[in-house]
Amino acid sequence: MFRRLVYSDTFSSRVRWFFLLILIPPFALSLWTWARPPSGSAAGVIFGREIPREAFQQAYLTMRRNIEAQFGGEVPEQFEPFVQQQAWDRLILQEEARRAVRVDDEELAAYIRSQGAFQESGRFSQELYYRTARGMGVSPQVFEERVRDDLRIQRLLERVRAGVTLTDEELRAAYEKERQRIRASLILARASEFGPQVPTLTDEELRAYYAAHQPQWQEPARRIIEYLGLAHTQALAQQAEPSDEQLQSFYDEHEERFTNEDGSPKPLNDVRDQVREQARQARAAEHLTALSLDLQDDLDAGLRLVEIALARNRMLGRTNWLNPATVADIPDGPASHMLLAALEAPLGGLTDVQHDATGAFLLQAVDEIPMRQRPFEEVLAEVEQQARAERLRSLAKERTDALHQRLSELRGKGFTLEEACMTAGATRVFTEPFSRQEPMKPFGYEPGLAASLFDLGLGGMTPVTETEDGFAIGFLEERLPPDEAAFEQEKESYRQTALQAKQQEQIGSWLSSLRTKANLKSFLEPPTKAQPL
Repeated sequence: MFRRLVYSDTFSSRVRWFFLLILIPPFALSLWTWARPPSGSAAGVIFGREIPREAFQQAYLTMRRNIEAQFGGEVPEQFEPFVQQQAWDRLILQEEARRAVRVDDEELAAYIRSQGAFQESGRFSQELYYRTARGMGVSPQVFEERVRDDLRIQRLLERVRAGVTLTDEELRAAYEKERQRIRASLILARASEFGPQVPTLTDEELRAYYAAHQPQWQEPARRIIEYLGLAHTQALAQQAEPSDEQLQSFYDEHEERFTNEDGSPKPLNDVRDQVREQARQARAAEHLTALSLDLQDDLDAGLRLVEIALARNRMLGRTNWLNPATVADIPDGPASHMLLAALEAPLGGLTDVQHDATGAFLLQAVDEIPMRQRPFEEVLAEVEQQARAERLRSLAKERTDALHQRLSELRGKGFTLEEACMTAGATRVFTEPFSRQEPMKPFGYEPGLAASLFDLGLGGMTPVTETEDGFAIGFLEERLPPDEAAFEQEKESYRQTALQAKQQEQIGSWLSSLRTKANLKSFLEPPTKAQPL
């Protein structure tokens, strides 16, 4: 999935400005991604002011965890520099927003009071608010300033968006770029085709390859995790059937959720099943919130996990041996990202309270088998397979590079594409017409190659491009414009999509100039899972 994302033509809009989609996360989510970072020295300098390591870590954790929530999994290692850049961008925007935008106390209070996380029976609960802030390890004052910063940034970005308009000519150009289709031809060099050219590798060569790639054959440390808490499935199962009075009350408080297309409310009897399910879901979420706050109180009191289990009358759960590669969600137990937190915590130390839509848990690694370097003899077959595959890809790359150079020389001498391929002994295969979002039939989905093809003029040649099973050179054969009747039919519905894309581009340009103005100096290495900040 991530390989496609990295090379896709939409990477710029999906990822480069991805922070714009998650910078102001839903309040309930941001509430539980604020962590208590370790203290340390300055992380860097922006606008001539030192940024404490704690402030950077807070921004980094917020961005990382929201990205994980968006993609439904751990951030791959190659995305870590991107996450770090998003953290710096958040801090840069935060500094600029503090200078340019004012959010007074009345506006801040109204916003906080409107959040369901702080309401009981539809009314703001100051006690719940204070307990929640304390559960996050911050004072209400610190919490409020973080919310104020979020609101400032949101308004700052709204100002930039508000200045963007879209002409009819721009709308047509955007539609044509997205919906046009092309037909291409390819020269493919599949690594497997070079098998006969690779002799059997010697023992000396295999040992040298093993020595150069030892980390690939390290068996990671394994741990047994104990945990206590409640999964959302369990919390939901524990909810009693709402009474008629409770259903009526929930319906009255959330009437806007149950409306017709014209905005008029649907009668309760028509949506009783929906109201019942949403009411049970809401009560389950409230149950988890109360539990997480109780667990935080126990954690703050310095209780051990077994003591908390006794005090709360809850059974401890226990996993088998786990490592980061084998972690998976436990049915009616912690989610995989919660288990990863326990794998990363000091052995014997409790994690922070892990609370999100999947449940609320405290976890502790209670036993560990250290990392082991698998000896050469044990992994000989794997070493031979990988070394041979690498040699095959290397030969495929050399062949494709030489062919690309030869074709370039021939085209430079005035040869047509057909003449150049015939002279160089290269065979082209042709695709069916495809768009930017479609696979290149019959060859499948190769987003990096497709993106290069769309950038060519007719008859143009791509650079040598890596594919799933080797390397390729592509040629643009035909460009097919979108259907005019389809454009007229979709024009108005597409306008908002195109406007949002242009707003993103404007924000990107504006942010680029803001980065220059900030003159960022980072003192940090790109964060990785193995070397946490």
